[in-house]
Amino acid sequence: MRALRASIVVETVKAGRASTLWVTTLITVLGITGICTSVLTAIQSGRTDLTIKLGPLGTTADWTTLLSVGSQITAAGGVLSLGIGLSWLVGREFAQSTIQSLFGLPVSPAQSVAGKFVVFFAWAVMLAVLIPTGLLIGGLACGLGWPDEYAWGGLVRTAALIPLSALLATPCAWVTTLGRNLLTGVATAIGLIMVAEGGAMVVPTNSFPFTAPAVWALGSAPALGLALTPVVGVVFVLLTIFTWRRLQLDR
Repeated sequence: MRALRASIVVETVKAGRASTLWVTTLITVLGITGICTSVLTAIQSGRTDLTIKLGPLGTTADWTTLLSVGSQITAAGGVLSLGIGLSWLVGREFAQSTIQSLFGLPVSPAQSVAGKFVVFFAWAVMLAVLIPTGLLIGGLACGLGWPDEYAWGGLVRTAALIPLSALLATPCAWVTTLGRNLLTGVATAIGLIMVAEGGAMVVPTNSFPFTAPAVWALGSAPALGLALTPVVGVVFVLLTIFTWRRLQLDR
């Protein structure tokens, strides 16, 4: 446990001093907030071309519309941002050729990557606070007034959507390790979004973990899919740790 704690401290310092996660956080929060408030502004200004595309969501500029659009964007954008961040956390050792030095430390490579996962999930929790806060500020700025009970529930669901998305982004760490290149992880993050979109067409939504969190955030209750979401995270976290335990300098 002492070695794991040391790994968490080191990985936290490394992540905090680098700009990658900070920039990704800024772009994600401002991007989601900006898109959602832009939709509200367009509805308020009578943009019929947009309201037609939005369908039932585009009839009224209210908290329901804001949170519905926000959940859909967060579901896709969250996996992408989290996948990129996780790919960087794991892949930076290969990109910066520091992986060799890990073999000379008292902390094993497996413990090092476990520390990276702790930092990753802590970052996801931070995003889970910042994104709903951005939506709240955006809604108030658009004149929606103070949220009612339903709107607060939607904000809480959006917050919970981020850690669930973090679980779904864990395959990026394993693929990055196998490819020894952070770009393979980024490609995996993009692929996960495609899997979610394509899989939703052929797999029942209530049992497909890659779409279940988004469906739940919109107000449904896909129990089986939500139950499988942590399973995806646990499996790929363990696979990554196991792979790091067997890393060799010549491969």
